[in-house]
Amino acid sequence: MQVAQHNDHVTHAVISGHKSIEFGISSSAEFFNILSSSLYKDQILAVVRETLCNAWDAHIEAGCTDRPVLVTLEGDKFTIRDFGKGIHHDDMGLIYGTYGNSTKKNDGTQTGGFGLGCKAPFAYTDHFEVTSCHGGVRTIYTLSKSSAQAMGKPGITPIASFPTTETGLTVSIRVNQKDVSRFKELILRIAHNGDMNVQLNGTQVNTLNFDITKHNFVVVAKNLLDLGSRVMVRYGNVIYPVEEGKSNSAYESIVRHLTTLSTWRKTYSIVFQAPPHSIAVTPSRETLSMQAHTQETLDKLFNDFLASLDTEFSVACQQYQEEVIQSAVAAKRVDELLKTEESLPFTDEFESGQAITDFNEMAKTYLRNNYKSDLSYRKADITRRLELMVKANLLDRGKVSTFLRDLKRIKTPASQWSRSIYEKTTWLQRQVLAPLVTKLAQAGLPHTTLYTCDSENHNWQGSNRVGVAPLVPATQSNPRHLLRTLPFLRNIVVLSSRRQGLMEEAYSHSVFKEAGQYYGFLVYIVGRKKGELEAARQFFATTGMRVVDLTLEDEEEARPVRAKPDTPRKPAKKGVVKLSSVQSRTGINLQNLLEEDAERIENPEFILKVSLRQQDSCTAFYPWNSQISRLLVEIFGDKGGITNNSSRYEKCLAKGAVPFGEYVRNKICEYVLHNPRIETYWAHNPNTMGWYGDHRMLINLIFQNEILAKEFGVVSTLTELDKQYLSLWGGINEHTSVYFPDPEVTKVRDWRVSIPTAPAIEDLTRKLKSPLLPLLHTSELGKLLEYGSSTEVSQAVALLKTILNT
Repeated sequence: MQVAQHNDHVTHAVISGHKSIEFGISSSAEFFNILSSSLYKDQILAVVRETLCNAWDAHIEAGCTDRPVLVTLEGDKFTIRDFGKGIHHDDMGLIYGTYGNSTKKNDGTQTGGFGLGCKAPFAYTDHFEVTSCHGGVRTIYTLSKSSAQAMGKPGITPIASFPTTETGLTVSIRVNQKDVSRFKELILRIAHNGDMNVQLNGTQVNTLNFDITKHNFVVVAKNLLDLGSRVMVRYGNVIYPVEEGKSNSAYESIVRHLTTLSTWRKTYSIVFQAPPHSIAVTPSRETLSMQAHTQETLDKLFNDFLASLDTEFSVACQQYQEEVIQSAVAAKRVDELLKTEESLPFTDEFESGQAITDFNEMAKTYLRNNYKSDLSYRKADITRRLELMVKANLLDRGKVSTFLRDLKRIKTPASQWSRSIYEKTTWLQRQVLAPLVTKLAQAGLPHTTLYTCDSENHNWQGSNRVGVAPLVPATQSNPRHLLRTLPFLRNIVVLSSRRQGLMEEAYSHSVFKEAGQYYGFLVYIVGRKKGELEAARQFFATTGMRVVDLTLEDEEEARPVRAKPDTPRKPAKKGVVKLSSVQSRTGINLQNLLEEDAERIENPEFILKVSLRQQDSCTAFYPWNSQISRLLVEIFGDKGGITNNSSRYEKCLAKGAVPFGEYVRNKICEYVLHNPRIETYWAHNPNTMGWYGDHRMLINLIFQNEILAKEFGVVSTLTELDKQYLSLWGGINEHTSVYFPDPEVTKVRDWRVSIPTAPAIEDLTRKLKSPLLPLLHTSELGKLLEYGSSTEVSQAVALLKTILNT
């Protein structure tokens, strides 16, 4: 690496008759100690980085990069073996014994150039060993930070020499046992980031693979680098963080773009590759030296990248979007294509890798997480989908034509979050409902039992499940935006002989279960008389609509099972199966519902309707996860029943049983509301949603750690049952929309907001504003509290109290 500081820069001359006095450098033992020990902020990092980079540079110089550098970390010994050219005995003092002398100053392919790196082991230890194989001779040297023979200065002592056929250098360093894991972590990280061919204890180390990138950057998962920065630059084989504010506004633009690629599971950073001789670094090689040419290099790297976002990345996004839409059409994923949510109709599971190396992969990651919030973009996207679906004969050409005509006229987007922002449309009434009502009248069938199920009335009130939309009479349907009616282009009608429990049954049907979209269709209620039922079936069979006939399932359930003449009739069972019967040792098993000896209940307080053909233990209790579902069954299982029979379900409702979803919601809210123990808990656990970074991590750590909670006055008197109900409350609160509030849920929400924060917590939140808080490594504190000794825990608590009281 060519360093910027090695040239003499004569900036002026002074006319004088006197001789110039030259500067010198002290050769005292104290000055050598400064260059060895005080130069590096992180001594272990310096040792690993410098020795590993030197070994890899030796392979570059010798042209043997296909051969791995061998690193061993066993017991208390750290050894690095390279197969470069080695060092001649006469050059050992010049290279290892001279500070400031380097063999790499004019080599842009290697790392270093200051003549300091090979002495880095002295930052950690007073002695280390170097074995050099060169010219047929293998010589072992011991290097000491303070040598009696060198009057307290560092010294090199040859131990022995032997004949050899090998070449290369071996550096061996004694390691404290407590530092072994840290050494291993740094070996893996530095070899990975530097794309070095390294084996650690015989295992090949994974690399960043910068050499396969088509550009001079790679976007990587932040946890891979662990350098605390979103923007970095690699110079030689070392990655350096670029501090925010050290470059122009391009830095902020790049960070904003990285944010669009990131998710809650994965945060991305970017590494740029700087060309040789373009960057200056500090002598410790821990940070960049922000000289003029360094700034110029960073500006060029950043601005070139941003320019490519407007060209190559933009084109890649357009191409991938078209590919996604065409794939969905080819797979006939009509439901996915017509969703009201603003997202692309992906038909495959895609998980971006740990590294993004080109704009095509970046476009895939971006479009999975983002959808452009622009009306013209949305209109163009929907138009393209509909045109391709019509071409593939997946949709009715006439209805699509009228929809596209109306689409061109809309001027406001369909808000996903606000019902107050809308642009009323009559397309559904004109093109779908009115023609169907006319045809029903002509066929002598009533139109008053025709309903719509649309996203404008999406709620859970009165249902077993969150997210099932109620029915709206067709004459009262009032969509607030044309784009909200997209799913109606599927041309689906649900045929049923009853309203009670209809939406739960429709939800369970494969048509909607596979689609994942439980609205945007018509419902027609028909009487049970055979003549009426057959007439309705024949009518809808001629409309060209996609008919979901739930009356077939009704008939199947109602059909009696004839017993064989010689088989005695089993006595009729009373009541329904208890919900607790579906609980098994490993979880919830709906098939227990069919067991002959399943425990039954005659007067259930609630009833849950399931379909064994269409549901499993997960979807039957949607939106609860498996853990919460088991908790629901454990708490409420003996109070109510479960059935897969619609007539039994209706009988239970008629006798006063409450739908399962409504029952558990009310019971949970009733338990939580004004519970004194929960009130105390919430007073000591303020909402931290608006907190970020170390502040939120620390306060959560204090709440969750018993030692810290007690130290800072966080009080909790919760019983185990309280904790279970709070878990259930969290599920209800999460899945009850603020736009369609439930009265009981609203009461609990309002009560929690009214609970004053405990004085001890108010005092704690004030202390979290301490200017010393950034000095605290919160995650390491958490590890220490969990795994440290009692002494270490006491010291950590004392340190935290000192920081927060400052």
